[in-house]
Amino acid sequence: MNNLLSEIYPNQKPNIFSFFFFFKINDIVTLIPSCHATYYPLSFNKNTKHIETGELNFFNSKFYNNFDSVKTIQENQFSNNIVKSKENVLIINLLDDCYGHSIIKLLNLQLIFDRYQKNYDFICICPKPLEYLIPKDKFQVIRVDIGFYALSNCYDLQPIISKIESVYKNVDYFLFSMYNKFDRIKTRNFFNFYPSQYKKDDIKKNKITFYYRSGFFRSWKGNGQASAIRKLFSELTPYFSKSITYCVIGDKDNHKFPNWVADYRTDNFTLKLDIKYNTIFNESIAVIGMFGSALYLASILCDMVIHLVPRDKLMLTSEDTINYQGDSILSFYQNINILGTENCNDIKPSTLAKDIVTLYKSYLEKKYKIDIAKRENETYPVQLVLGQTQYIERNNHNFNYKLAQQMESNLLIKLNNKMFFKNKIFRFLSGDIFKKNYHKLPKK
Repeated sequence: MNNLLSEIYPNQKPNIFSFFFFFKINDIVTLIPSCHATYYPLSFNKNTKHIETGELNFFNSKFYNNFDSVKTIQENQFSNNIVKSKENVLIINLLDDCYGHSIIKLLNLQLIFDRYQKNYDFICICPKPLEYLIPKDKFQVIRVDIGFYALSNCYDLQPIISKIESVYKNVDYFLFSMYNKFDRIKTRNFFNFYPSQYKKDDIKKNKITFYYRSGFFRSWKGNGQASAIRKLFSELTPYFSKSITYCVIGDKDNHKFPNWVADYRTDNFTLKLDIKYNTIFNESIAVIGMFGSALYLASILCDMVIHLVPRDKLMLTSEDTINYQGDSILSFYQNINILGTENCNDIKPSTLAKDIVTLYKSYLEKKYKIDIAKRENETYPVQLVLGQTQYIERNNHNFNYKLAQQMESNLLIKLNNKMFFKNKIFRFLSGDIFKKNYHKLPKK
């Protein structure tokens, strides 16, 4: 895919309303294929609103419905500090009305820098909550102080573009694809996820974290979420050492947690807290939460993320997930989806705890296999190595691997006995055993 506007539409200047790029030719308004507009095209008459091409949907209907009532962004709503070092500038619009979509756009910056750094200065038009993530030694930032939801009402960004054009003669625009694959290691190293002195690769995985969403329709078990989380953590404690900290992050409400749960929830998200959350993700064995874009950064920084997915969100699981290049056997654990009913009311804390223990046990076993395979490739003849149980116990002191093995064994025995019993009943009711003994059944 061509990613620069000039490669597709030479010598044409776009209009930009919030995160929508478009052309106006006579009375016809046409979305430029960038972001979701690549897949949801739209062209209409600006006077009659007659749709010429495409159809309205969740994405382009915001543009169509707000086109006649667009607002112009004011100078007090964006930062303005541009320093020119090259003749050409590439404008990268990271705005969106969805936090997760802005994150996906942001992740393209590493690709953009590698591809275009020789010929372009870069200016990111960026929502305020994501500004801290951008490496300022590589990108200039124009911060927009308008909330995600408000951006769907469409703001004309021409005042920002005019400021840039007053400094640069040659201006181009990056057009996004929403389905790029990213290099996970490069991504973790490229962006400013952590404090400057934080040693991200020299940490202990000593936390289990739940991302708490407030509001009945965004929470696990609705108003029973806090109680369910306490029960979940309690069920996990036998399998992990006392050095593990159980954390709750996200939205603060009136529900309280006992002192043994580290409560980092807030009703006022700040830069300091955002960075704190990133360090928690990096230090967590697992992060659990209701499916949504709030877990995007967790899936970059934590090796095992468990999404509780209401069944009506099932169709979104393939899209609202960050895709990585060179997926390995461990990639499965970066986004694990556990399906439930609305609010995932049917997912019991005790069952979820067993699932988490089983998944983490499986994750460690896969890591063992990968490490052994790596040693075989690097060393010949093959050196003697520890067995799987010895290896896992030696390298994971905070996890009771043998107890997890026993739990899994007990579950399998229980399941097999249950299936054997069901099969016996089925055979009795449907086979010769029932027919032969039918005449012996008591009559009314």
